[in-house]
Amino acid sequence: MAKDLPVREVEINLCRQEVQCHAARIKYMKREYGLVRDWENWVTPEMEAEYLTTAEPVFLSGDFYSMDGAVDIIQASGLTPCHKKRLTDMLAVIQSGTMDALKGYASRNTVLKYLTMLKDLNVNPLTIKTDFESNPCGITYIANPFFKGNRI
Repeated sequence: MAKDLPVREVEINLCRQEVQCHAARIKYMKREYGLVRDWENWVTPEMEAEYLTTAEPVFLSGDFYSMDGAVDIIQASGLTPCHKKRLTDMLAVIQSGTMDALKGYASRNTVLKYLTMLKDLNVNPLTIKTDFESNPCGITYIANPFFKGNRI
């Protein structure tokens, strides 16, 4: 979506991943592994797994839950009460703002540690809003379409 343009109907609730294979990468794969430049070699489940591993910092792993569902999973975990509270607080910061709001919440290393804890619980830090305007169908759980339960 270009800046300052209105969001089109087809773009609402859409998340797209685009992967580019640069010429240098294709030449390297041919030289090292004999992988020739054709569609069948580059669009495979193995290559998808490699792309998703690279994309994980952008598209965080873990399934999507409502705030209540995520908190229930955190509370049922074996984490310390202090970590449970901090993870819950962090989810509230993200839900009321964006991932960028975490910059004022904690240090980068602390945020990465908490994101790893959520990943281990299979909880995506982006929670599903439950208000009727944002979520008229009342959805409370969505399996992560990018990682499909794969632990990468």
